[in-house]
Amino acid sequence: MEKREIKTKAIVIASEDSGEADRMITLLTLDAGKIKAKIRGVKKNKAKLAYASFPFNFGDYILVQTGRSYTVINCSYIDNFQGLTTDLNKYYAGAGMLEIAGNLSREGSDTYELVMLLLKSLKELCYNENLNIFTIISKFLVEALTLSGFKLTAEEGASYFDFELGRLKSDRIGEIIELDKEDAEVLRALIENDDNSINTSKTLLKLLILFYENKVDEEIKILKKFV
Repeated sequence: MEKREIKTKAIVIASEDSGEADRMITLLTLDAGKIKAKIRGVKKNKAKLAYASFPFNFGDYILVQTGRSYTVINCSYIDNFQGLTTDLNKYYAGAGMLEIAGNLSREGSDTYELVMLLLKSLKELCYNENLNIFTIISKFLVEALTLSGFKLTAEEGASYFDFELGRLKSDRIGEIIELDKEDAEVLRALIENDDNSINTSKTLLKLLILFYENKVDEEIKILKKFV
């Protein structure tokens, strides 16, 4: 069977053991969508590519494709967002973003913008201590939904969220959820992406998660441990 070598920048969004020494990883690539690939021998002591088999690792991956199967043969490390593993709240938040990105991607799909959004959000979560964790996740959700064709919209001064249309509006028509004034203003700011200093509440994040799950028809299991 013909083999071909693929070089791509990618981030590991999921990893599971495979046999005694191998792992199967799910890569979200800049130019080839989502790919499942095996890394051989990485559970052995002093395995050189062990780091490349864990979630959050971002690097230049070299894969060999044989038919529909992929094997990682090398990786040049760029970042692994290690700070997320030392803070349980940040870990769950970051893992939730990996899960969302995985739900929204397919093999062969155009994932460039999604990967760039994911990397930007993980950097904010890992390295910017001044930003609210709920806000980082909420911004990621709103922007990821936009990339997937579910763009939220907002009217100035509105306080009713139309769950079907994804619109913050002033009237009660439709399947609406009433927000308090502060959450409504924060949601408008998130939608318009005009303020990094806002503090998103847990209640508002839960609403965005519910809206995402309704539109994408995928549950965000990890984030629910966080909120």
